[in-house]
Amino acid sequence: MYNLKANYDKILPIVKLALNEFLLPDGNFKTYKNKPKWSDIEVVTLSILAETISLDSENWMFSKLNNDLLMIFSELIDRSNYNRRKRRLSGYINSISEWVAQQIDGENRKVILDSIPLQICMNPRILRSKICKDDNNV
Repeated sequence: MYNLKANYDKILPIVKLALNEFLLPDGNFKTYKNKPKWSDIEVVTLSILAETISLDSENWMFSKLNNDLLMIFSELIDRSNYNRRKRRLSGYINSISEWVAQQIDGENRKVILDSIPLQICMNPRILRSKICKDDNNV
């Protein structure tokens, strides 16, 4: 469904460019006592990849990586380690989002919203719903 490796390879140079000033030569943001399987920059890239393709299920992503792409993504970290490191690196992930927005929009601060109608309640319950009801229609 998704070519994860191709997308990963496109996102990795962008992430490296955005976070170049914070990176150590080994691709981490700090030194580790025991060298991790994946560098911090790889964890950040995988996190941004999941966000860019609107991937909600980490379970699906890791099963896909383990089953289909294990030869490409050698020494894949386990999901719980990925989640811990992703939470710890969330500041860097947010700074990349801001950096990309700055590159795209500059100082104009124009925003495009992508929205769809969201059903508040099922049709049979519409008359009983108290959410989003005008005072005039009661």
